[in-house]
Amino acid sequence: MKHILFLFFTFFVLNFTNAQTLEFTYDVAGNQIKRELVTISVNSIMSTNSVETEQEEQTMLPKSNSLNENSTTIEFYPNPVVDLLNVEWSSELQLTQIIIFDNKGKLLQLKKVSTSVRRETFNLSTYSPGIYYLRVFDASEQSKSYKIIKK
Repeated sequence: MKHILFLFFTFFVLNFTNAQTLEFTYDVAGNQIKRELVTISVNSIMSTNSVETEQEEQTMLPKSNSLNENSTTIEFYPNPVVDLLNVEWSSELQLTQIIIFDNKGKLLQLKKVSTSVRRETFNLSTYSPGIYYLRVFDASEQSKSYKIIKK
């Protein structure tokens, strides 16, 4: 009888328990602009669907407009990165700034880009291994984010 009650209790807890967490939203300068209480069901936490994981990663950064994929060429290497990350872009793309965020959306580095420059280097040696995000902005305030893996 004790085993049946234990199993029933475990089932009840796993199916009807919700966790609460705070979710923060940041502007492009890294300032917190929104704080929101989010309720997460245990079932969604236990899910290992890769589509959900990808969607969660995309929502950790502030929303952005998308650069026109056909007219831009941006390369970043090496990825995964150990120490230095190089970012290069084509001459027709006029980038104004490049930002690196951690996986929680915290601003780590921001570089204003001169119009004559076509390459920037970021030192990531002091950061712990994990996932980071690179966001580039062009002259028309459109942006695009890329996932960076730090070894």
